[in-house]
Amino acid sequence: MLRPQLGTLVLFGMCSGCAPFYVPKAGTLSLLEDQGDGSISAQIGTHGSSADVSYAATDSVAVRGGLQFAPTPTYASAWGGVGTYAAFGPGRAAGFIEVGGGAADSQSEASVNGTVSQYRSQGTFVNSALAFEIGFETDFFALGLTTRGLYHLAFHGSQSDRAGTTGQIFTVEPMIGARVGVQTIKFEAQTGIAFPIWVDGDVGAYFPWRIGMGLVFEWPHKNRGADWAEKEPVHEIQPDQPAPAPEEDAVVPITAPELVPAEPEPGPPPVTKPPAEAPEEGASDDEAPAPE
Repeated sequence: MLRPQLGTLVLFGMCSGCAPFYVPKAGTLSLLEDQGDGSISAQIGTHGSSADVSYAATDSVAVRGGLQFAPTPTYASAWGGVGTYAAFGPGRAAGFIEVGGGAADSQSEASVNGTVSQYRSQGTFVNSALAFEIGFETDFFALGLTTRGLYHLAFHGSQSDRAGTTGQIFTVEPMIGARVGVQTIKFEAQTGIAFPIWVDGDVGAYFPWRIGMGLVFEWPHKNRGADWAEKEPVHEIQPDQPAPAPEEDAVVPITAPELVPAEPEPGPPPVTKPPAEAPEEGASDDEAPAPE
């Protein structure tokens, strides 16, 4: 049964190297505006190194995922999620459901009453999270706040000192991040903390404070405030040809109605005479038949 550990945060702060079976990852800020928007971020910090990708699949649905690797302790994980997002001017908001898993192998030494002993956590794990973010973004600057509640379940392997057992933890992890740069590439710095709320079994002790930095590469569907992706292509101008006039400035010839000749109105059909009858052969001009 899960139980609250009121002193866990203090313990984790003093024992950051006690064979952790969980390493909080860097925060992910998607900051999506419209369908087709996306970003790739690479981070390095107290969580190790990580790479994330976010993509707006429709006007309201987005997907994202990433990888994390920490050399000490050896910790590798992959995760993915789906959620919804909204944009209102420069403002951004989103919510995601995420699932992930990986493997960990960490060792530590502890001294109790002068006796030094080694401790090892090794095995696999799965986790799930519910994440939310709010922020704003312009061409040159972005600021966001994200938080997630995460459930982490660890399975101790055969080489672990707790082989065959499980450990589980629930954390709340707020983070704030800022970006500075140009539209397609920005420098990002972030900091946050992972609060352990519930712990059951053995998951080691991780370092709760997170700090990291890295780069974010974006491919926005729209320029912030200008639909550059939907502009009409520029007409090519030949050296021997004048530049075409814009459509709104094009000159349309106007002809005065009174100068256009009117078509004649239809009248009665013309009167034609019947053809004259030819005289019979042998008849003289004096013997021509009298008209009727």
